[in-house]
Amino acid sequence: AYQPVVSSKTGHVEFYESLLRVEASPGKYTTASALIPLAEKMNFIKMIDRIMLENAVLELRQFPNLKLSFNISNLTT
Repeated sequence: AYQPVVSSKTGHVEFYESLLRVEASPGKYTTASALIPLAEKMNFIKMIDRIMLENAVLELRQFPNLKLSFNISNLTT
């Protein structure tokens, strides 16, 4: 999912932030604050970061003028 980041000065979208969404049950999603520490503890975070980044790059090819923010775990670097 992508969340728009809007300038408080202009009211225009400055860029989009890439978000991880995991559906825990129909219509209910796990929060990043719960998911990320668990993924780091279980050593899945590098794989999740890679998949998210690869998917974002593929989608950006369709929208070359789009600015996207992407946060990765410090364990991924």
